[in-house]
Amino acid sequence: MAEFTQNGLFGGIGLFCNQPLFVQNGLFEQQGGFFSGASLAYDFLRTDPLVTGPGIPMTRLSGAMRYNAQGIREFSNENLLVQSNNTASASWTKSGTNVTANIIPGIDGYLMDLETQTGSTNAAIVQSVTIIPGTVVTASADFKYSNQDWTRLLVFDQDSTGVQFRVWVNLSTGASGTVGGSGGGTLLSHSVVNMGNGIYRVSITGYLTTAVTAVFQARATQGDASSLSSAAGQYYIGRCTFKRGGISSTYIDTTTTALYTPRLDYNPTTLQPEGYLMEKQTTNLFLQSNNLNDAAWTKTNSTVTTNAAIGADGVMSLDLVQQSTTSALVRQSCTVTASTAYVFSADFKKSTAGDWLRITLFENTVGGNQANVWFNLTTGVMGQVTALGTATAVVAGVKLLPNDIYRVWITFNLGTDTIISMQTRIVSSDGGSGASAAANYYQGCAQLELGTRPTSYIATGASQVTRAADTMIDNAISWYNQSEGTLYFEVKTFDDPTTVPIGGYYHGSGSNNERLEMRINNTTPASVYFIVDDSVTQGSPQVSGQLVENTVYKFSTSYKVNDFNVARNGSVTPDTAGTVPSATQFRFGSPSFTTNNIWIRKFGYWPYQRPNTDLVSITT
Repeated sequence: MAEFTQNGLFGGIGLFCNQPLFVQNGLFEQQGGFFSGASLAYDFLRTDPLVTGPGIPMTRLSGAMRYNAQGIREFSNENLLVQSNNTASASWTKSGTNVTANIIPGIDGYLMDLETQTGSTNAAIVQSVTIIPGTVVTASADFKYSNQDWTRLLVFDQDSTGVQFRVWVNLSTGASGTVGGSGGGTLLSHSVVNMGNGIYRVSITGYLTTAVTAVFQARATQGDASSLSSAAGQYYIGRCTFKRGGISSTYIDTTTTALYTPRLDYNPTTLQPEGYLMEKQTTNLFLQSNNLNDAAWTKTNSTVTTNAAIGADGVMSLDLVQQSTTSALVRQSCTVTASTAYVFSADFKKSTAGDWLRITLFENTVGGNQANVWFNLTTGVMGQVTALGTATAVVAGVKLLPNDIYRVWITFNLGTDTIISMQTRIVSSDGGSGASAAANYYQGCAQLELGTRPTSYIATGASQVTRAADTMIDNAISWYNQSEGTLYFEVKTFDDPTTVPIGGYYHGSGSNNERLEMRINNTTPASVYFIVDDSVTQGSPQVSGQLVENTVYKFSTSYKVNDFNVARNGSVTPDTAGTVPSATQFRFGSPSFTTNNIWIRKFGYWPYQRPNTDLVSITT
């Protein structure tokens, strides 16, 4: 499975592991299909997505979430450890341990290091990783016996070492020994997989309630359940991994930086591939977004049990809310920009008593300025959606997730107040106001963000968290023909194209003075092909018609001196005058605005101009 660096996608810096998911020089040409003749092509709608050509570098400053092929919400595969197969490097802290690198063959061509412990009873190798407190994480590594039976894999809170979860493994037999967690550490699951040749892949999944910095630790111990290291104890280790989430995944080899994979997203209801998920930068304004027991959440006549049910991430992460009176509620307040559209979203699930969930967003100063949505947790039916007082722009929706979980969202603009509150409660009916005494429900993964449609979930702790924008920019376009060419772009947007520009693609000098730009506007005409050479506009052929959200659109453009064309869904518009701008850069989006909240389904580039009949055909 291919893995990707932060600063290289599909063909840049050490991207491909031993079993690449994205196959260069791949099946497009061999099959003579849609992308035959393309010098660069992506198809993200396959279960084994294929890429041909050198690729376009990607930048993302941190990992972000998606739905996988099983409909489970997870971080795209990642490895937050650096020098993950080189424990001899300075990135690993060695206490009472000597490391000899690359001693024996490991899995998939990697070599394993030999750890030799000295007389210290606290000998270990460790590496620290920054996380959100309470986030589910998984640590794993390959181990092999040398001279010591028992080895322990441990994850703990750097600031409170008693907060931890761990497993002991007998490397002679491959049997797991004592497992568990302590303090504010909880072990959710563990596994020991026989990889052959005496190598065992050991994994532990859990969470640390308070940890801002989690520590990955390995040591040979004096026996099962012993916390003391074994003097002169030896073991082999390799392919160390630390990732967020509890879903097992393919190993990513790292050197000097953590690595993340691009988000190949699936519809959690139909389990069909959506494409490569690209989103704008946004911030989750809620604190402790998945920890209702924290003081950031006001609980009135409500009792919270944390991690009481399986969440959308496939582990026990949903909180149970039990109401006791008709004034019961769960609430959080935060600061916003006045008279601005925001969207709230969260996971909800029915418990044992109560059907109708009411979500209310209101101004703290004037509580009557509010937006409401009612949702039936039993039937999955959306009820009333209302705006009262100065509240406007109210629209709501729901997405069905596995395990009968619903992701409910509501967009709103409350007015002039800068402090707003969100509260939830179970009520007796659609449109009801007072809480139902003795009712209960599950809630998790709350998010409040700027915009009119919800984006992928961003986990928070004691502080708000910002997800960096996904960008794809190539400043070394070896695949590009300056004289003529054809581009194809197939996308699906989940944003509101009437209020935000969706973006497109750009090839030029890095500024608006020299560009060929396919722009998907938020106004009519919705699709415009801008040609600007040496600050002079050469033309702007366009295809009219406003875009609709959650709809697939196929675009194609071609260029040549005095011959420019733009097509969308089978309709083509030519421009027969103009010179071709110089291009040194290609990107999705443009220098003036970024690509917003889309799935890229397919992209192709041909280093020659295809006839307009082809543009009509490939976009129909």
